[in-house]
Amino acid sequence: MNLKITDKNELVNKFLNVIGRVTEDSIITISNGKLSSLNNTPDGTLIQYATYKYGEDESMHRVLNIPDIQRLTKVISCIEDNEIELLLNANNISYSSNTVRFKYYLLEDGILSTPAISVDKIKDIKYDMSFVLPFSSLTNLLKGNTFASETDKLYLYTDEDGAVYGELTDRARHNVDSFTLKLSDGDGKGSIPNPIPINFENIRIISGTKCDFINVHVNTQLSVVTFDLSVDGNKILYVVSALVA
Repeated sequence: MNLKITDKNELVNKFLNVIGRVTEDSIITISNGKLSSLNNTPDGTLIQYATYKYGEDESMHRVLNIPDIQRLTKVISCIEDNEIELLLNANNISYSSNTVRFKYYLLEDGILSTPAISVDKIKDIKYDMSFVLPFSSLTNLLKGNTFASETDKLYLYTDEDGAVYGELTDRARHNVDSFTLKLSDGDGKGSIPNPIPINFENIRIISGTKCDFINVHVNTQLSVVTFDLSVDGNKILYVVSALVA
């Protein structure tokens, strides 16, 4: 079974590297002309669903149990050609050309596991608030974290005009430096009456995928925030659960 990739660099930068920021190993599904993977961070506060459209072949269906995403990324990056064809064998992925040859072994089914929540359940989450987040706001939050470096919490909230703010601090501790940034003017679709604290490390993960803006959806009752990214037609969802305030 051959997997034809029309753009190796896109596969690496917009799919494999994206997964590697969240997890060391992963189950990648090939179906309907795209690759997809559902992952979560070790602390379980972030769930990621990443997809990548690799070509026009929609007939292939295969599940790949990848033991080390970064090792796979590195070896594929060694290929000089950008349009490549990977051979999917029973227990390995192989490649051969005049300049590069490799064989990367897969794990058997049942060793790796996916998050308890399914993709369908993620899509069924109801939201009562949404806003558009410019990517520049994430960049500015990262800069602000160099000042408020004592905390790993970001509190999301809205003001009386519906504008969305992010505050880097720790409200459970005394005498902690804080940094507050206006993230969005809001779009009038709901509010966040009680600040939602999320792990700032999750913001670092999300900021690793560059785009112009991110559609953010909030379920204020469940304290769940979904970051919806679209990069050149490839969709990435990050579902972030709140921390204990």
